[in-house]
Amino acid sequence: MRSVPRKKLGVGKTNSTKSIKVPSVIHSEFNLLGSFMDEGKTYVILQKLIDSYVHNELTDRQQRQFEFMVEAFHEDK
Repeated sequence: MRSVPRKKLGVGKTNSTKSIKVPSVIHSEFNLLGSFMDEGKTYVILQKLIDSYVHNELTDRQQRQFEFMVEAFHEDK
């Protein structure tokens, strides 16, 4: 699997805020994790979750499609 270059994670003008609905137990656990670390590490957890899901759950074809879409998204910014 080819590594997709990613911009540094962080909060800034180029980041958008999105709301997603999650079960309350996941929301609670995520908030509890936040009490042990700073906000930047929270984004690292989310990125690791995405990377793990792409690598372990998507087919090779879906991985290539995802990587293509991510690259196109970053080129637009």
